[in-house]
Amino acid sequence: MKVIGNLMNWLFNRQEDTSKLTIPWGMSAFLGVYIYWMLDRLPLGFAITGGTGVGKSRRLLLMLLARLFLVRSRQSAAAAWAALIIDPKVTFAQKIADLGYPYCRYIWVLDEKALYPINVVRSNLPSPKLAELLSESRYAGAALVKSSGSMFYETNAVAVISYLIDLARLSDAPSLARVDAMLGTMVRGGSLTSVNPAAANAITRIAAIMSGSPKDVAAILASADHILEPFRRSPWRETFYEEGPFLLSEARDKGRIFVCLFTPSTPHLTNALFILKALWFHVIMERLNPGFTGNKERLCFYICDEFQKVARPGSESAFFDVRREAKGVPIVAFQQLSQLVDVLGPTETETVLGLLSTKIALRNSDPETNEYYSKLGGYIHVWVESKTTSTTPSGWSFTGHSTTGSWVLMPRIPAQFFFDLPDGDAVVFEAGQKPQYAWFGDVFLSPKEEKKWRKLNWPNRPNLSRSRWFLR
Repeated sequence: MKVIGNLMNWLFNRQEDTSKLTIPWGMSAFLGVYIYWMLDRLPLGFAITGGTGVGKSRRLLLMLLARLFLVRSRQSAAAAWAALIIDPKVTFAQKIADLGYPYCRYIWVLDEKALYPINVVRSNLPSPKLAELLSESRYAGAALVKSSGSMFYETNAVAVISYLIDLARLSDAPSLARVDAMLGTMVRGGSLTSVNPAAANAITRIAAIMSGSPKDVAAILASADHILEPFRRSPWRETFYEEGPFLLSEARDKGRIFVCLFTPSTPHLTNALFILKALWFHVIMERLNPGFTGNKERLCFYICDEFQKVARPGSESAFFDVRREAKGVPIVAFQQLSQLVDVLGPTETETVLGLLSTKIALRNSDPETNEYYSKLGGYIHVWVESKTTSTTPSGWSFTGHSTTGSWVLMPRIPAQFFFDLPDGDAVVFEAGQKPQYAWFGDVFLSPKEEKKWRKLNWPNRPNLSRSRWFLR
């Protein structure tokens, strides 16, 4: 009853300034007191880590969205938050679409199988900064160092598309169809020319990338063709390919929620998700331009499960670095630290995680990830006693004992702690604060069902919130 009372008090205690709203998300103990989060602090960003089946989607992401939907009911049209939700595994995004689409007209669902009657809002091309966002290596105008493997071709293909977009937006009718036409000219061996001086830089960059061997050029163009392929088919063609208002700008300016059910079963589909993500980053960062006259205060969420599948070097850190000023809210989830290191490298992984101020660690079987969170929790001095025993020579019956001790610096939370956490139990790390134990409920289970589940799967669990690691 206490839990229900806390939630009802939050629901009906309306506040005039919605930026100061607090969101109940997670509890300080199993079915305990809610943990509240300030709405205006969400742009600090969240990184959620946990193994398979521990509840990243059902207990954290879906529960957070359920709370945010309640917040929307208390916000004006000008303040209602917007979001791009990407889930390469589809299961999380599918639940959002199934739950929300029939009731929420502000939810747009994009799926390659056309199961949902999508709002047909056609796309235009954004401003020149898109080329910088898509060009992962920040090309300096020279051809890249030659290397073998698909990553070389994929990276160059993304760069070519970015510069083609730059050229297309200088035309009378900018669209992805125009980008496709220019790519077709290159595939047929033609060259790109323009009388517009603003096009010179993009044409020079494309020529530098295309200066390699015929084999490399053919592979780069084939990779670029694969990246554009999903956008040539319905319903993506009607949404992104033709001329008209830019969909993600519309989502940003009118507080829409954009749910992507686009399965990256092949590399070019993964790149299409990357482009979609980069476009969303772009329209949020547009707010920082001096000439921007639209709504700068609306929170714009980027929520991504299986974050490592759409992450790219340079893209995330550029957006995360200005998230607070641009009112962007990055919330990403992944299983293991090594997954990000494989994609971003160790240095950028450290940068990206450092920019996400709140980290939530659930049960994990990966020693490296658990060691990272153990170090993140800090160190404390623990008094460790040692007992020595002295025995008199043989034949005597007296044995002497002496106890000594010393202060030893040890991790506040040992790495082993994260191996054995029950479903929903987590440790919350916020910048500048002591780690906090938290429990997150399943969005589909009642308190009674939670108790039954806990008793069945995690019997005789202690109250971890009162453990020695969180009281020191």
